[in-house]
Amino acid sequence: MLWRDEWKLDVELVHSIDEVLARTQGSNVDEALRAALEVRIGGEPSGSRRIIADEVAVFVSLSAGAERNPELCDLAVSFDAELLCDERVVASSWGVPISRGELAHPEHPASAAPPGFELRLRVGPIPAADADEPTRRARWSLRLKSNAAGALALWDAKRYWKGELSLPLDDALASYASAIRSE
Repeated sequence: MLWRDEWKLDVELVHSIDEVLARTQGSNVDEALRAALEVRIGGEPSGSRRIIADEVAVFVSLSAGAERNPELCDLAVSFDAELLCDERVVASSWGVPISRGELAHPEHPASAAPPGFELRLRVGPIPAADADEPTRRARWSLRLKSNAAGALALWDAKRYWKGELSLPLDDALASYASAIRSE
């Protein structure tokens, strides 16, 4: 069946996202968001003992239930993400966390869709020593900066996050190295 008709929409041009969504920033929102984020590292194991994986990815996801937090329930969040080693950017990406079930995972029905998102940063080989040794693990971090334009992807949001978070990756690297070693 084809639909054939006309659909008219009123469109209003605005100068800034602040005319559409209220900007939200501050330590309460930052801490709620930090608590809701899960970071893990994955990749295919390398044949070399000097390298953890030929290609490694850092995954950032919004935990299930995050939308029930009053600080996050109607909040649109979009990230520009930078992977840093010794405070130097080695990879970057962006992501829009979709926390509404019907949009979260289009391959599955809404009832089965995870209420989160996944941001994937692909990086080159990470030396095994950087994951095995605590002082070397501490060199790695992830910086997430708000990206207001991406927040418009969440049509039912009433506010958008304006801020920046820095997440250490030492625990995620230790977990990944442990998993690789046990395989």
